[in-house]
Amino acid sequence: MSTTIDKFPPEHGALLDALIARVVKDLFDQDQPAATKLRAIVREAARAAVALDEDPVNVRIPEACRISGFSRSKLYRLAATKDVVFRKDGKCVLVDYASLKAAIARLPQAELNAASYT
Repeated sequence: MSTTIDKFPPEHGALLDALIARVVKDLFDQDQPAATKLRAIVREAARAAVALDEDPVNVRIPEACRISGFSRSKLYRLAATKDVVFRKDGKCVLVDYASLKAAIARLPQAELNAASYT
């Protein structure tokens, strides 16, 4: 199973360590336990930021609703017409993220009359 730690690009490790060392030296100088905690927090935050750049394979229905702005019933209607792919893992229903993005991309562009909003 892949974690955010596994996804962190190794080529950024040395640069990140140098940045952490500089911050730790400036802020904590002699306080090693606090420096160790800060180092762990900054590394995990950087790893999480890198992981955010990647699209997930599947998302759960509440997350799909949040991402797309669709209601739960709209997602089920899209699944019924095969516009969005659902997958089932036991009791867990997953939404294929690529099919969700494709369904959003197929929506027509909204044409708004700017004069009516002034």
